Amino acid sequence: MLRKLPSVSGVNKESLSFIESALEVIFLDDGETGYDENNPRFYDREYELALTGDGYKLWCDKPSVYIFTKNGRFMCNAEHSVVDAMIYVHVREYLKYHEAFEKPYGPDGNCTGDVQVVPKPERLCWQLDSEVRDLKKKPLL
Repeated sequence: MLRKLPSVSGVNKESLSFIESALEVIFLDDGETGYDENNPRFYDREYELALTGDGYKLWCDKPSVYIFTKNGRFMCNAEHSVVDAMIYVHVREYLKYHEAFEKPYGPDGNCTGDVQVVPKPERLCWQLDSEVRDLKKKPLL
Protein backbone atom coordinates (compact mmCIF):
# COMPACT_ATOMS: atom_id res chain seq x y z
CA MET A 1 0.00 0.00 0.00
CA LEU A 2 2.73 2.49 0.94
CA ARG A 3 4.66 1.72 -2.26
CA LYS A 4 1.76 3.12 -4.33
CA LEU A 5 1.58 6.46 -2.54
CA PRO A 6 3.21 9.46 -4.21
CA SER A 7 5.13 10.21 -1.02
CA VAL A 8 7.42 7.19 -1.58
CA SER A 9 10.30 9.12 -3.06
CA GLY A 10 13.49 10.73 -1.82
CA VAL A 11 14.38 9.79 1.75
CA ASN A 12 11.26 7.59 2.07
CA LYS A 13 12.22 5.56 -0.99
CA GLU A 14 15.76 5.15 0.34
CA SER A 15 14.58 4.01 3.79
CA LEU A 16 12.03 1.61 2.30
CA SER A 17 14.72 0.20 -0.01
CA PHE A 18 16.99 -0.54 2.98
CA ILE A 19 14.19 -2.51 4.62
CA GLU A 20 13.00 -4.36 1.53
CA SER A 21 16.47 -5.45 0.41
CA ALA A 22 17.70 -6.53 3.84
CA LEU A 23 18.46 -10.19 4.49
CA GLU A 24 18.72 -9.51 8.21
CA VAL A 25 17.23 -6.81 10.40
CA ILE A 26 18.50 -5.70 13.79
CA PHE A 27 15.73 -3.94 15.68
CA LEU A 28 16.65 -1.81 18.69
CA ASP A 29 13.40 -1.55 20.64
CA ASP A 30 12.92 1.35 23.02
CA GLY A 31 10.46 -0.75 25.06
CA GLU A 32 11.22 -3.32 27.75
CA THR A 33 10.34 -7.00 28.02
CA GLY A 34 11.09 -9.73 30.51
CA TYR A 35 9.47 -11.91 33.14
CA ASP A 36 7.39 -10.57 36.01
CA GLU A 37 5.27 -13.12 37.88
CA ASN A 38 2.89 -10.31 38.89
CA ASN A 39 2.40 -9.16 35.29
CA PRO A 40 2.26 -12.00 32.73
CA ARG A 41 1.42 -9.48 29.99
CA PHE A 42 4.98 -8.14 30.28
CA TYR A 43 6.36 -11.53 29.18
CA ASP A 44 3.64 -11.95 26.53
CA ARG A 45 4.93 -8.83 24.78
CA GLU A 46 8.35 -10.47 24.40
CA TYR A 47 6.86 -13.53 22.73
CA GLU A 48 4.62 -11.45 20.48
CA LEU A 49 7.58 -9.40 19.28
CA ALA A 50 9.69 -12.49 18.61
CA LEU A 51 6.99 -14.43 16.77
CA THR A 52 5.10 -11.82 14.79
CA GLY A 53 6.51 -8.35 15.40
CA ASP A 54 4.11 -5.66 16.49
CA GLY A 55 2.37 -4.84 13.22
CA TYR A 56 3.41 -1.23 12.86
CA LYS A 57 7.15 -0.73 13.35
CA LEU A 58 8.41 -4.33 13.40
CA TRP A 59 7.41 -7.16 11.11
CA CYS A 60 9.07 -10.55 11.27
CA ASP A 61 9.09 -10.98 7.49
CA LYS A 62 12.84 -11.18 6.90
CA PRO A 63 14.99 -14.32 7.01
CA SER A 64 16.57 -13.11 10.26
CA VAL A 65 15.20 -10.54 12.67
CA TYR A 66 17.20 -9.79 15.81
CA ILE A 67 15.42 -7.77 18.48
CA PHE A 68 17.19 -6.07 21.38
CA THR A 69 15.11 -4.28 24.01
CA LYS A 70 15.98 -1.26 26.12
CA ASN A 71 16.60 -3.47 29.17
CA GLY A 72 18.97 -5.83 27.33
CA ARG A 73 16.63 -8.69 26.42
CA PHE A 74 17.31 -10.46 23.12
CA MET A 75 14.84 -12.20 20.83
CA CYS A 76 15.13 -13.49 17.29
CA ASN A 77 12.93 -14.79 14.52
CA ALA A 78 13.89 -16.85 11.47
CA GLU A 79 11.76 -17.06 8.35
CA HIS A 80 13.44 -19.83 6.42
CA SER A 81 12.09 -19.64 2.87
CA VAL A 82 15.43 -18.23 1.69
CA VAL A 83 17.63 -20.98 3.14
CA ASP A 84 17.15 -24.26 4.94
CA ALA A 85 15.96 -23.77 8.51
CA MET A 86 18.79 -25.89 9.91
CA ILE A 87 21.32 -23.22 8.91
CA TYR A 88 19.63 -20.80 11.29
CA VAL A 89 19.36 -23.47 13.96
CA HIS A 90 23.10 -24.20 13.79
CA VAL A 91 24.10 -20.53 13.82
CA ARG A 92 21.88 -19.75 16.79
CA GLU A 93 22.99 -22.88 18.61
CA TYR A 94 26.60 -21.76 18.19
CA LEU A 95 25.79 -18.27 19.45
CA LYS A 96 23.93 -19.62 22.44
CA TYR A 97 26.33 -22.34 23.56
CA HIS A 98 29.81 -21.16 22.54
CA GLU A 99 30.19 -19.37 25.87
CA ALA A 100 30.42 -22.71 27.67
CA PHE A 101 33.44 -23.67 25.58
CA GLU A 102 35.11 -20.37 24.64
CA LYS A 103 34.96 -18.66 28.06
CA PRO A 104 34.63 -15.17 26.55
CA TYR A 105 34.23 -13.40 29.91
CA GLY A 106 36.85 -12.28 32.38
CA PRO A 107 36.58 -12.59 36.18
CA ASP A 108 34.85 -9.19 36.32
CA GLY A 109 32.04 -10.44 34.04
CA ASN A 110 33.04 -8.28 31.08
CA CYS A 111 33.92 -9.67 27.66
CA THR A 112 37.59 -10.37 27.01
CA GLY A 113 39.38 -9.13 23.91
CA ASP A 114 39.56 -5.75 22.27
CA VAL A 115 36.79 -3.89 20.50
CA GLN A 116 38.10 -2.80 17.12
CA VAL A 117 35.09 -1.15 15.48
CA VAL A 118 31.58 -0.61 16.76
CA PRO A 119 29.39 0.90 14.06
CA LYS A 120 26.77 3.32 15.27
CA PRO A 121 23.19 2.38 14.47
CA GLU A 122 21.45 4.75 12.11
CA ARG A 123 17.77 5.55 12.45
CA LEU A 124 15.90 5.40 9.16
CA CYS A 125 14.40 8.76 8.25
CA TRP A 126 10.90 9.31 6.91
CA GLN A 127 9.02 12.32 5.60
CA LEU A 128 5.32 11.72 6.16
CA ASP A 129 2.59 13.73 4.49
CA SER A 130 -0.92 14.02 5.97
CA GLU A 131 -2.20 11.05 3.92
CA VAL A 132 0.43 8.72 5.39
CA ARG A 133 0.02 10.13 8.91
CA ASP A 134 -3.72 9.37 8.67
CA LEU A 135 -2.95 5.81 7.53
CA LYS A 136 -0.74 5.30 10.60
CA LYS A 137 -3.80 5.82 12.81
CA LYS A 138 -5.81 3.03 11.13
CA PRO A 139 -5.13 -0.66 11.76
CA LEU A 140 -4.21 -2.53 8.59
CA LEU A 141 -5.53 -5.89 9.78
